[in-house]
Amino acid sequence: MAKVEILIAILVCLLLSFVASKELDKDTEQWLQSLRPAMLHVMARKNAAKYQKPNPAKYLDRHKTMFDVVRMALDDYGPQFDQKAKSFLEGLKTSQKTSTPRLTCPSNVQCQQKSRQDYFVLYDKVANALRSDTGSCRACQFLLDILQRMACEESWESVRDDVIVFCEDLLMAPLGLDPIMCNGSITLQGPHVYCILKEATTFEMCESLNHCYPPNNDIKRQMEPLMPPVVKGRLQAKGGLRKQRNKLKGRDKSSQGGILKIVQITDVHVQPVYAIGSPADCPAAVCCIESSTPLDGTEYARLWGEYRCNLPERTLIKILEKINELKPDFVIYAGDSPPHTLWDETLQSQLNVSDIVTNAMKKVFPPGMRVYPNIGNHEMFPTNLYSSRLQSTDEMNAVFTKMWHQLAGFDSEANSTWRELSYYTVLHRPGLRILSINSNYDWYTGNFYNTLNKNDSHNDQQKHYIEEVLTNARRDGEKVIIISHHPVSNCVVRTARWWRDVIIRYSDVISLHVSGHTHIDEFFLTIDPETDIAKGVNLVTPSVTTYTRINPSLRVLELDNNTYDLINYKSYFFELDKQNPDVDPQIVLNYDVRTDYNMTDLSPHGWQKFALRFLDDEPLFQLWYANQHAMVEKGPCALDGICGPRCKRDAICRIWLPIVDETDYCIDNWRNITRSPLSEDEQMTMSSATFTRSVLVCFGLVTIATALLIG
Repeated sequence: MAKVEILIAILVCLLLSFVASKELDKDTEQWLQSLRPAMLHVMARKNAAKYQKPNPAKYLDRHKTMFDVVRMALDDYGPQFDQKAKSFLEGLKTSQKTSTPRLTCPSNVQCQQKSRQDYFVLYDKVANALRSDTGSCRACQFLLDILQRMACEESWESVRDDVIVFCEDLLMAPLGLDPIMCNGSITLQGPHVYCILKEATTFEMCESLNHCYPPNNDIKRQMEPLMPPVVKGRLQAKGGLRKQRNKLKGRDKSSQGGILKIVQITDVHVQPVYAIGSPADCPAAVCCIESSTPLDGTEYARLWGEYRCNLPERTLIKILEKINELKPDFVIYAGDSPPHTLWDETLQSQLNVSDIVTNAMKKVFPPGMRVYPNIGNHEMFPTNLYSSRLQSTDEMNAVFTKMWHQLAGFDSEANSTWRELSYYTVLHRPGLRILSINSNYDWYTGNFYNTLNKNDSHNDQQKHYIEEVLTNARRDGEKVIIISHHPVSNCVVRTARWWRDVIIRYSDVISLHVSGHTHIDEFFLTIDPETDIAKGVNLVTPSVTTYTRINPSLRVLELDNNTYDLINYKSYFFELDKQNPDVDPQIVLNYDVRTDYNMTDLSPHGWQKFALRFLDDEPLFQLWYANQHAMVEKGPCALDGICGPRCKRDAICRIWLPIVDETDYCIDNWRNITRSPLSEDEQMTMSSATFTRSVLVCFGLVTIATALLIG
């Protein structure tokens, strides 16, 4: 059989095994349904046996169950294909080992002669794992085992074209996306993934993707007491809320010693080739480029930006000019300057965009205005991939040090640590210290090299550095503002647990922790399990870029000038839909935390009380949810802009227990513990996070792995 036919046979079997035991969310169901006609298209493209091509529309009928879809697909393929699939699987059980030569691989991976029997056993393990609610880890490991064997036995060059074909026809085509994204992205990222496959164990890789977690046998005992409604009842019963409020009474009023004003911006994602009049809606991930293909009924790019596009440079300039008007004491930039065009980037193009951003700041801001930077995942080349072993990382570190030295006012020590691994500390003034950490390193799940970085001496070096800075700050009576591009919700679980311990131990030193990356306005708590009281809060600022449907935003943080406690913050935005080409954009106040949320205490515990109010105060929760996207109707679970019960459950669990395995536990057990009135349609046996990761990663890996390995 041709390898394409084998791929389809295994996908059919896995699909049948999976849908027999799972309820599918609508997005995943539509994707799986659309895979069927896409597989036929692949077969025709690869000159496999010709089968009749069904009408794709009937596969997308939402009234059809997955059983209906599979049955229709098998009918369309005909008995000839059905028989070939059965014959192939029977052949796997009985065939002998092939004569594949034994190769030597580095580190923990040892190549072995492969047999079709081996692959059948792995297929069976994957199918069984997918039938389990906790199968994400096991399925991930089994599938990566297949990819590891492929990496040992085949060169990247020999499989690259097949990977691109399957990306174009099985991933892009069913979603109606432009296949142009596959070639560049796979060509840039593929060799690195290959390298990692040869050096890491399957558990290490799946752990870094947050499919497998470090052992935590007591998660039920640990998590149930921390569920939001349980904590609320316990704190009320023992007077914890009242006692803590009295203890922090001094924070319930505006500063008596003046205000230290900070402006934070993040995720500008400037698009140097933004083209006015180009399609604003297109089948690619990013539009508003001359080469963009318009969709039916598309609108065209306007002067100041569009929601499906990265940011025009002129809009960034207006945001910087607004910052000048606000007269801050200093500015925080949480990273991510380059656009989201992963398939069309070079090291020089990435550096050029960072240069555009720093030059704009030097041009607009007055001399002496300090801008404290952080490095995001899009500064990397290729995007997301940061490791001390990469020459591109070393070159970027060197250039970034020169770019930011003047704006940040780096001393020699900060220059040295930023140059080495993109973290630093500076004393802004006596009593107030800035600590900028590199959250790409053994933190962000999108950096595939974190599988290897965790064993890198630089990883321990940064962790020791962070704790040393905080220890010395406590000794010297300093408060510390921490900047990280990624919030804890995007963190590898093993690192997130270490970070929680750091936040709790140094809560008396940390004045503020700000992040970006998610493009939305949100916050995450660090709760001390010994006291039920939040010891830290991670404030995430919405993006300047419009990409992912958000209005360009900035945040003003107001700290007490003596204690450096946070006493207020205000969010500003530019309503993109109100833009006028003849008038400069009006960047206005969106909301004021103290006024609009009625918050007088902005300590971590104050944010904990705010989150507890969501349980009973529906208008407050919906207002906060609308502000997440700077008043653009948006949301993964929202209907007409309203966040329903399931959406609300997910949001509160992410705020309260932001470490991924704990978020999933909270979502999975929400109804049992809270007796939340979810409708039948909204009840799920798995968290949406666990379920989506399991489906998309497993089927994506099966698609690629079987296409590359067998035949």
